Amino acid sequence: MAEGIDHELTRRYLDRRVDGRMVALIERELAGAGSVLDVGCGSGLYGPALRRQAGSVTGIDHDPALCRQAEATGAYDQVICAPVARLADHLDRVDAVFCSELLEHVPGRELRSTLDTLEAAATARMVVTVPNRLFPHAHLDPTHVLRYRLGSLLAELNRSRRFAYTLHPLGFASSWSQRPWCRPLDALARRVAVCSPTVLFRGLPLDPGGGPAGPGTG
Repeated sequence: MAEGIDHELTRRYLDRRVDGRMVALIERELAGAGSVLDVGCGSGLYGPALRRQAGSVTGIDHDPALCRQAEATGAYDQVICAPVARLADHLDRVDAVFCSELLEHVPGRELRSTLDTLEAAATARMVVTVPNRLFPHAHLDPTHVLRYRLGSLLAELNRSRRFAYTLHPLGFASSWSQRPWCRPLDALARRVAVCSPTVLFRGLPLDPGGGPAGPGTG
């Protein structure tokens, strides 16, 4: 199961701290969800925030050490230790999929199949966040292998037969946004996606006519 695991990367993920920006996103996008899948849940960093909003929370990650840490949070009803490609073997459907900071790790040739797998699990909402590749931090991690622009990624997402996606800014991480010099930049980054270090792609189900069906979960 641990084959191909980068243990230095595991350590870095175990050391990560909660970003208030993501907690606010979860509160806004997933409040009242009956069930949520946390894709690439890692150490379970956002499991407690998801638990506060959803009736049940399932996590999936391929790294056994991170899965054990996620289980230890007590926030998940189930933590699946498997590649995302095997998701259908372990889970039927959930109301919403929370996919944060995962797609940038997916090779381009696997992107469409990964999206199809995640969308097949969601009935009401897709919540996807990625780093904006116009910012230096997106290039510091060598495992960020997907090459994209925000517009091209939005277009790829909207090839979906089940969901319609829109692009939204998130601003700077909470550790940066409180610094006096960053506050004016953060105000802009929260309004304009191209100026935002991290962005949200919100997916809502398509109606039979090909448009968004409605507000969905939350």
